[in-house]
Amino acid sequence: MSEVRIGGNPMTEAETTRLVSELYHAWIGSLQRREFAWFEDHLAADFVCTAQPFRNFLLGKEEFIEADKKVALIEVLFVEVTARRLGNIIVSSLLLKVQEERHASDLGEGLPTAGEISSVLAGKTIAYVSGWRHAAGRWQCFDHHMVGPTD
Repeated sequence: MSEVRIGGNPMTEAETTRLVSELYHAWIGSLQRREFAWFEDHLAADFVCTAQPFRNFLLGKEEFIEADKKVALIEVLFVEVTARRLGNIIVSSLLLKVQEERHASDLGEGLPTAGEISSVLAGKTIAYVSGWRHAAGRWQCFDHHMVGPTD
């Protein structure tokens, strides 16, 4: 169960964690550089995102990308990434220390305001969990959840 096969090459759990860490770093880097094509490629068509403590926060792929386009600045420190193979998927966890995050505007009707998001994230260590599967020749995130602040 600890092996992930890509092109027939077995990967250890440590290698799986390293792979997902690279994906998370690419995710943040793409957001910082405003390269949203990365998200088109690495978020599955059935991608869904939820976030605590925000009630009714549920975004599909296109909504998520549009929300990310409203992030004006994000500076984070990666605290920890773990990943484990479960059948045909990888389940990962991520701890990020949010140094600064600013939005150019609110996310939209029924979603938290930029101020509400900043008040939850600013200066906090935030836990996330994600589901990944290999499709179209790459690993894609199909489920992403902000568990919330750990401090």
